[in-house]
Amino acid sequence: MRLRISLSSRRGFFVILTGVVLMTGVLGHQVWGAFEAAEQGAPFLESYKLREGIIALVEVEKLSEQVRDAVDRGAISPKRRHAIEAANDHLFLRVQALERLLSEGVVAREPEYLAPMREVQQTADRLLAASPADVGRTFRSFVAKVAWARQALVGFTDRQLQAKATATERQTDLLRRMTFSAGALLGLFAFLAFTAMHLLRREVQASRALTEAQDRLNFLAYYDPLTGTSNRTHFRQRAELALRDTPGGIVILVDLDAFKAVNDTYGHAVGDHLLRVIASRLRRQLQPLGGFAGRLGGDEFAGFLPGPLDRPALERFCTALLATLRGPVKADGRDIIPRACLGLASAADIAPGADTSLGGLMKAADVALYKAKETGRDRFCFFDQALARQVEWRRQIVDSIPAALAADEFVLHFQPQVELRGGRIIGVEALIRWQRGDTVLAPSEFLPVAEDSRQILDLDRWCLRTATRAIAELRRATGTDIAVSVNLSSLHFRAPAILQDVRAALAASALPPDCLTLEVTETLLIEDWDNLDNLLRALRGLGVRLSLDDFGTGYSSLAYLQRMEVDELKIDRSFVTDIESSNQRRFMLDAIVDIARGFGMRLVVEGVETESQARILEDLGCAIGQGYLFGRPMALDTLRTRLHATPGRAAAG
Repeated sequence: MRLRISLSSRRGFFVILTGVVLMTGVLGHQVWGAFEAAEQGAPFLESYKLREGIIALVEVEKLSEQVRDAVDRGAISPKRRHAIEAANDHLFLRVQALERLLSEGVVAREPEYLAPMREVQQTADRLLAASPADVGRTFRSFVAKVAWARQALVGFTDRQLQAKATATERQTDLLRRMTFSAGALLGLFAFLAFTAMHLLRREVQASRALTEAQDRLNFLAYYDPLTGTSNRTHFRQRAELALRDTPGGIVILVDLDAFKAVNDTYGHAVGDHLLRVIASRLRRQLQPLGGFAGRLGGDEFAGFLPGPLDRPALERFCTALLATLRGPVKADGRDIIPRACLGLASAADIAPGADTSLGGLMKAADVALYKAKETGRDRFCFFDQALARQVEWRRQIVDSIPAALAADEFVLHFQPQVELRGGRIIGVEALIRWQRGDTVLAPSEFLPVAEDSRQILDLDRWCLRTATRAIAELRRATGTDIAVSVNLSSLHFRAPAILQDVRAALAASALPPDCLTLEVTETLLIEDWDNLDNLLRALRGLGVRLSLDDFGTGYSSLAYLQRMEVDELKIDRSFVTDIESSNQRRFMLDAIVDIARGFGMRLVVEGVETESQARILEDLGCAIGQGYLFGRPMALDTLRTRLHATPGRAAAG
């Protein structure tokens, strides 16, 4: 009755209307404020602060991984230096972007992580410029700066995420209360209920996106996004923890053979598919034994086995792993047969007192991997003391080569190239020797090491300068027109500086260009013809002669002979060894003579050791021979004496 009276009275109507209006205003104000707050807070992943913090953390970790890997390997190789510089450039660009936001007023104050990022970037620059003696100290400083930057970045991103989570929780609670209130006035406030439901949906989406972003951030921090295996950082963390529990653990490094050829031939999509398959197969082999795998980068993988396992068991495991890895992989409508090399190391394989930490095991496994790759494809190798001594020997060679060059410890010997008819010396091949104290090292003892360390380029330049100068002086002293052949490393033929080096050697010695012959191998032609074609044409443009060394032992492609237009073919000694008893060898040599004659090339036969071999070669039409019959590699003074002797077979012998 009272309600009816109130409703019927004007005063009561206005009281109720005023109450409804006030409630509507209050609820509308709350809804609108919550809606604006939700609109501002929902797209948190688009916030420049959080995004810049996450990207900066990733860039710092990339740079740290590249630097740590270079230091673990014991040297900053050109390839690793390039990777470090690229990562440092990315970090530098991130610093510039933040500084630009500051200068434009987008960011009110400098983020706490910007100063550490500058320090990391500047310390990396100092590390690249540091001398070998300062690398260790600079690296320790770099590690400290990275730790500072990581702490600042992680703290910053955590605070950003926590702030968003708190805001999300507060807004969600508000929306729940609003929904309850709106339900009580459903008929009158239908539009409020619709707004509340819309905002609640947005808040749920924001909460889900926050969870997914956190999961994604954790995944990127610890796992390789391509293969799903642990990344380098996570693998090292897991392996270090495992080594504490199982000191007899085994580290396995896996490197795919000819992976670059797969990428170049079939494309990177096929290469990525191959990497995913390899990672899956590696995990399947390791998991039954309690092991785990990780991708270190590129086509390099690592595995860890808890051990201890005896050598026969490890050999069976490696054999089974290689068999699994070489299984056909279907890609792009064809079967690709991957092959890999394995290097293994455990604390038991390392000498007492040596580094048995994870870093030491990784280095030892890397040495074993190198040995496996050196002996061929699809192999595995265990690190042992003999290999450790070999590594130490190689390290001594690498460390000694620069000082040996400065101290003139290298010498050239010259082996005559003689006309088979008449015995006249028409040329020599320059062969390097190392007079190391009282010991003379043969090229086979130090040239492979120099090739691996790229010091071969310095040795090549020394050989070019020394050989051209010596032969030019010899020509002037003897009045002969003798020429010289120089073997250059395949690395030198891939270096743009070869043209400058050859040009400088000719200019300094005044040796006529056509008296210098550069020897190139068949294998190099096949592997890198597209890049070599223009280079060889440029060398011929200088006037020097080109020789195809060890012809017949490689691919011996007539198409390449026709395209490169070499001046000379050198027949490998293996064709001469049994030429006196093998009709097949004589037939093959006869065919090669015809090929050389057809292409207008000079033919030089190596390994001639007997008079009967020389006569057979002469009868077959070979014009020039080289071997012990005509003289072993000799010093320049001995060669000068030989040139003054009366020409003839006896003098040549």
